[in-house]
Amino acid sequence: METMEQIKAEYGNLSKDMKELLSWWLKEFVRPEKHYNHQQSSYRLKHLFEQVVHEYLSNGQLKMAMLKAGYKPLDQSELNWHFKIRKVDIRPKVKSFYDWCISNYENQDNPAGDLTRDMQGDRDYPETVAEKSVIINYLRRRRACKEALDTFNRVWNLYEDEVLNARRRSDEA
Repeated sequence: METMEQIKAEYGNLSKDMKELLSWWLKEFVRPEKHYNHQQSSYRLKHLFEQVVHEYLSNGQLKMAMLKAGYKPLDQSELNWHFKIRKVDIRPKVKSFYDWCISNYENQDNPAGDLTRDMQGDRDYPETVAEKSVIINYLRRRRACKEALDTFNRVWNLYEDEVLNARRRSDEA
């Protein structure tokens, strides 16, 4: 059983970037609820986070992030905590960048097509993500070359205009 001091220390070991990713993930996917969610414990939530951002996170780090975000556990003496949250669904609310690239560039003989085929061949690529910072961090960790990052940024701008901004415009209407 982890003590609160251990949980705080684990969380303290996270980099600033990881804390920002975790904060983004909580805001994007976790919603408060009146009743405790007994189906998705802190351990399950940690795995859902890892599926989205492709980064390791400990159960203790997730617990501390939830506390910092204002969520109180049902019983802190349990190994896996339960919170008053809705069921977390990590399916994208909009078409992911990966899916959009495949539908637009898969068979093209140009840098965007190359980027798309590279994503398809990378089994660890964050396929469900529609968040630029998550993908940029992933590409940097994979040591993507400058040209690949430049291509990503150009293609992302097209994706953002077509998919994300269209979604925002429809939400405002």
